[in-house]
Amino acid sequence: MVYLEQVISETLRLCPPLPVVSRAVEEERGVANSPDPDHFDPYRFSAENSVGRQPYSFVPFLGERKMCTGKRYAYMQRKAILSTVLRNYQVLPCGSREEMEKVQFRMSLHIISGFNTKLAAIK
Repeated sequence: MVYLEQVISETLRLCPPLPVVSRAVEEERGVANSPDPDHFDPYRFSAENSVGRQPYSFVPFLGERKMCTGKRYAYMQRKAILSTVLRNYQVLPCGSREEMEKVQFRMSLHIISGFNTKLAAIK
């Protein structure tokens, strides 16, 4: 389940549910750039690679005083659903990557063409 958590975190890093968070800057801090930020790399969130990282450098559910109360529940729910689906099915794309990258911002990000995937049973 550790690797699944890393995959979920990397997915949220690349496709955050709320891509814009309005905050007032109280103090300037340097931002450590990660190597190859557009590449999907779940090991970016391994214990070894997280050493020394600022605790709020990756905050998909907000943090500090505005911590999302459903964060732990959301992670548990995602892990349970994904582990069940991936144990029994292979998830395959039905469209091109370009179609899936066209998003629309409302209150959160939405894929314009929907989630075009199909499930193939694992034999």
